[in-house]
Amino acid sequence: MTTESKEFVLYKAKQMVSEVDGKLLYLTIFGSTLYGTSRNGKSDLDVKGIYLPSKEALALQKVQHCLSFSTGDSVTKNTEHDIDIQIWSIQKWLLQLLPEGNTNALDLLFSFTHQKCVLIEDQHMKQIFEHANEFIDIKNIDGCISYAINQAKKYGMKGTKLGTLISIFNWLRNDITYLPTDKLSVFSNQLIEKNLIGCKQINKNDTSFLAIHDKLYHFGISMKEFYTRIESEVNKYGERAFQAMQNEGIDWKAISHAIRAIRQIEMLHEKGTIEYPLSCKDELISIKEGNKPWSEAEQIICDGINKIKTISSSTTFKKFNTQLAENYICDVYDDVSSQIPNNEDFVENLIAEELRNIEKKYDVKIIIAAESGSRAWGFKSPDSDYDVRFIYMHRKDMYFGIKEVKDVIELPVRCIYGYTLDINGWDIKKALRLLTKGNVTPLEWINSPVIYRRTPAAGFFDIVTVDLFDPVVAWNHYYHLFYTTYLQYEKTCKIKNYTYVVRALTAAWYIQYTREMPPTSAIKLVYDLPYIGDDNKNTILQFYRTKKQYDEKDTWCPSKELERIVRMFITQLTEPVQNSKNNYDQKLDYADRLFKIMLANFQ
Repeated sequence: MTTESKEFVLYKAKQMVSEVDGKLLYLTIFGSTLYGTSRNGKSDLDVKGIYLPSKEALALQKVQHCLSFSTGDSVTKNTEHDIDIQIWSIQKWLLQLLPEGNTNALDLLFSFTHQKCVLIEDQHMKQIFEHANEFIDIKNIDGCISYAINQAKKYGMKGTKLGTLISIFNWLRNDITYLPTDKLSVFSNQLIEKNLIGCKQINKNDTSFLAIHDKLYHFGISMKEFYTRIESEVNKYGERAFQAMQNEGIDWKAISHAIRAIRQIEMLHEKGTIEYPLSCKDELISIKEGNKPWSEAEQIICDGINKIKTISSSTTFKKFNTQLAENYICDVYDDVSSQIPNNEDFVENLIAEELRNIEKKYDVKIIIAAESGSRAWGFKSPDSDYDVRFIYMHRKDMYFGIKEVKDVIELPVRCIYGYTLDINGWDIKKALRLLTKGNVTPLEWINSPVIYRRTPAAGFFDIVTVDLFDPVVAWNHYYHLFYTTYLQYEKTCKIKNYTYVVRALTAAWYIQYTREMPPTSAIKLVYDLPYIGDDNKNTILQFYRTKKQYDEKDTWCPSKELERIVRMFITQLTEPVQNSKNNYDQKLDYADRLFKIMLANFQ
């Protein structure tokens, strides 16, 4: 998952939930990435989540229990570039889908075991995950059996209606000899003794019939008539089954899902949990790629279904704990209603504790940690997240080994005591490498007016801001940011998007006339804008002051005066001329020397 995809998913999921005045509790990458069976170029990005509907929506019975978004459409098959997001209300997931034995709901219950996939995890969801076994029911096993059968039945799998019909059809053609006028009653016992599922004798009003699933065949019909009827039934539904016998026309992805469901129930029975990525991922990938014949895959499914039916009859799983589920949901609402009042010192202590935990867990040293979002820009909304970004170093010896060091630390977005913390960072080598290419993101962090951690080593970055800054790359970055956010504003009319438009335009303007990195603070940037009159500056500053009174999701229309200023920026912006002295190799050497100095002096 690329950083761009992650940022889009987080933005879109938060937007979906905020539009219904809900609170996002949990978000995770799902599907093949979670299972460990994704294949490059062949797997789309599936994301699932849980949200808390507002009390108002509950009271008015207006809760949307399933929020969905897809970049694809209902006609074409999803590609690797498509993103599908589905977010359930906590009520639907915990009180309906899990008790019903829904397999996706069960997957989500144990998705926390693959922390690399978790994007957002509220503290309340952790409590649910810690007691996951309280929310397992025998119906989870029944649901798994149904899911596996539904994936494979169209290929005539043994034990399905079509599988029984094909077995009888082959028996009529190859295993017995009869005259066309012979009666079915003469051969019915032979057929019943084959113990085919769904095939048995029944009597109605002193008349005998051969029952094959939902169809009855009178014992008095001729074998010719019986053959014709069976052939007709098989021809209706059996084309895929006959193809399957030749390993053709099989949806191997669906078959791999059937086997995955079986393996998960086996693991749940043996370990009391489902761990992702799945230990059987190699087997599933092999099946997904069609490397096994249908007959072998069919046998795996049949054996697996028989095994979990045995598990079902002897399982020690408790009954789904409805009372506990209801208590958890009530507790979430109680906690949300009694959130701690906004206290910046309290939040800074929370962030400091999170940074210390990161250093301990990943064995790194954080050089600098700063705010990078609207709080750094100077126009935070009442519901703005805390976007904490940091640059870190590993131990010196980690950089000299064969193994690549971890160059990104991305934590799930967490809600702690009502404060949403989005914390992630880059390794010093990654940050310097990107700086040599003109990437402005580390510069925005370094120049942030809101600093949560700054060590002596961070002083070297003051030099970097000047020596590695590329005005042409930076100008194009901000101009492209303006263009994309303006398109988003035209679709949504959200004040947040228009704020990004104005900030990006003012940053590009500043670079165009100074060839320097613009201040991270949007307020300071406006004051420092060259060739812009005080009246125009005051209009922009008033807009920023207005934005702080709105929530991120609120819609808004700019004044005519602000629109005029934006049009002026757009028409007068021109890309700076590249400095002929701009030499990438020299910058790379410079960054390399700086890295070695920092490594030698700040371990």
